[in-house]
Amino acid sequence: MTNLSMLQIWKKLETQKNPKYFNGITRIEFSEFQKGFITENIKYIQKIAEILYSGNVIILPKVFKPNILKDLRLRVFEWAKKEPLGSHKIFKSSKDVHFYSDNSMDDTGGYQSIDHTHYFFHRVCRFL
Repeated sequence: MTNLSMLQIWKKLETQKNPKYFNGITRIEFSEFQKGFITENIKYIQKIAEILYSGNVIILPKVFKPNILKDLRLRVFEWAKKEPLGSHKIFKSSKDVHFYSDNSMDDTGGYQSIDHTHYFFHRVCRFL
C-alpha cells in the first residue's frame, strides 16, 4: 500500500460528518495492529481509520516492555529536573518543554487546569 492509498482512505472519511465527541475505547493487541500495517492489509487499515474517525481512541497494550517504560519515566524526570519550566504556548518550531500550570492562567476562551506536563517533539528518540 502506498501513502496515496492511505490518503485516499482518509479523504473519503473526511467527506462524512466529522466526529465531535469521544465515542469509546477500542483495545487492539499490538501484534495484530502491527501485522495489519506491515502486511499492508487495506481492509484492516481502513477499519482502523474508521474506528479513529468515529471518535474512538485505540489502546495498544503491551507495546513496550515494563522495564523500558520505567527507564523512560526515570530519564524524563531527570531531564525535567535540569530543564527550566517552559511556555505553555506551542508553535511549529517548539522544542521539548517541561511545563507546569497551577490554574492561574486566564486566557480568554481557554481552559484552566492543574497540569505538570512534559512535551516531546522531534527529539523524543534520544530517551530510548
